[in-house]
Amino acid sequence: SAIGPDAAIGPDVAIGPDAVVAATGALLPALPRAARIDFQDKIVLVSGAGHGIGRAIALAFVALGATVEACDGPSEAAAAEMAETAGLACGARGRMHVSTVDFRDGAAVRTWAQTRQHVDVLVLCAGGVLGHVGGPIEEASEEAWDAIFDVNAKAAYLAVQVRRAQPTSIRGSAPKPVCEPPSPFALRYAPPRRCRRQRPH
Repeated sequence: SAIGPDAAIGPDVAIGPDAVVAATGALLPALPRAARIDFQDKIVLVSGAGHGIGRAIALAFVALGATVEACDGPSEAAAAEMAETAGLACGARGRMHVSTVDFRDGAAVRTWAQTRQHVDVLVLCAGGVLGHVGGPIEEASEEAWDAIFDVNAKAAYLAVQVRRAQPTSIRGSAPKPVCEPPSPFALRYAPPRRCRRQRPH
């Protein structure tokens, strides 16, 4: 469900990528001038945007001019976090629309993934252990185990499946989703360059 009439944040004062650092607790480094990319008029879907990496990604895209459909879990705490994320996006170049989605519910995931007809970037960052932090895995019930996999794995599969079924969803090409960055290092460091094979001497 959408969070309040003020959840859509419009462009009031333009801010650049460097301003995102302060808004996200320095999770994102300042982008090198040569690497600054413009996402003006691009549509980005981000799950798990209530805090942490998901929030940092959503704020980075909206700062770069994108229209961001951001969501997190269905709890009241998640709704409060999403309202806070929307507040941090106030004044950005792009626009942010926030909502809460139960990622244990396949129908809800499919509905969220179809929020926009055209999508340029799909970021699936929703996850967690649903309260089983630090507990022995054998103590989790089968229902809890299934719910954890629904949120962390099945939801990503369903969202990608929905977007793949719409071949024009990324301006005429198949969607290229970004699934669950493994750590903050994913935001700071580029993937290693492909090693060149050494020619035999």
